[in-house]
Amino acid sequence: MRLDSRSGLGKQLWSSSVSLILVCTAMAQKQPAPAAASLTKPEMEVSDSALLEQYDRALARVAEHAMRAVVKIEVNGYGPPEHAADEQIIERQHSLGSGVIVDPSGYIMTNNHVVTGAERIRVVLAQAVTEMSVGHTTLQRQQRTFAARLIGTSRKADLALIKIDASDLPTITLSEQFR
Repeated sequence: MRLDSRSGLGKQLWSSSVSLILVCTAMAQKQPAPAAASLTKPEMEVSDSALLEQYDRALARVAEHAMRAVVKIEVNGYGPPEHAADEQIIERQHSLGSGVIVDPSGYIMTNNHVVTGAERIRVVLAQAVTEMSVGHTTLQRQQRTFAARLIGTSRKADLALIKIDASDLPTITLSEQFR
């Protein structure tokens, strides 16, 4: 795969969608549903609007938890130009992708196509968030950037594992079958 930001939008959207599905699956496995027998009759007769409101709040909690473990990955490297007739020509390329922290000691899962051909991989944690009001702007959360190293890849599964030197990071826990 090429590291080319010009053709990467579709890949990034697909990658983000897959990441969101993995995150939601992991979160669903961590929070068991209540047993039907434990629900009382009034709890079972919830209006449609109340049910949708509960669902919306549950999704917001899952997304808030997941967003803490999602990172931006910046990659620089070399590869063939996207529309080159001669595959022997290479050019400097830049790519952006996303990943999910799966271990508090800095292991991050991403897509293989994001890091293929990488010379340098950088991970951006916690995008900077500011709160702005008239006459006063504060930095709520500071952005942190780390150099990353490639640990391993699977071309068939389009997965890669990278590592940053950090600890006590927020994570998305993988199911036992994926560890």
